[in-house]
Order: sequence, then C-alpha cells, then structure tokens
Amino acid sequence: MPHTSPKSELLLGRYVVSRSQVLGRGGFSSVFKGLDKERNVNVAVKVYNSDDALSLSEFKKAVTTLKAISAQSRTLAN
Repeated sequence: MPHTSPKSELLLGRYVVSRSQVLGRGGFSSVFKGLDKERNVNVAVKVYNSDDALSLSEFKKAVTTLKAISAQSRTLAN
C-alpha cells in the first residue's frame, strides 16, 4: 500500500500527492503527480493556490469543461 513521505500528502483519503513532482503551474493552480490508491493508477492532481472568488470561478470553468469532455466521450463510445 502506498504511503506518504515528507514531500507527499494524502488528499480526500484517496490521492497520494507528491508536491516534489510538479507537472505544471499556472496563475490559479499547480498540477502534481499523484496516485489514486483505490484504483492504483497515476493521476494528475490540480491544487488551487487560494480559495478566493476568482479561483473558485476558474475551478467552476474547469469542472464545466471536464463535464463536456466526458459527455462527448460517452457519445463517441456509443
């Protein structure tokens, strides 16, 4: 079972995030390499830099985009 090291942390009881393995950084967030412990697969984990109104707005835009991609993927699979 994966464990957390001093440079990693467990988020939502499921994702082991390695803060030393940065995949990307932007104005509102950083993306880190992580591990989904439930599925035992590598994932990218986006962590927002703050919890202000602008960051929340960017988060909502990202969720909307991901929902659209997911819906399109289901349509293409059928």
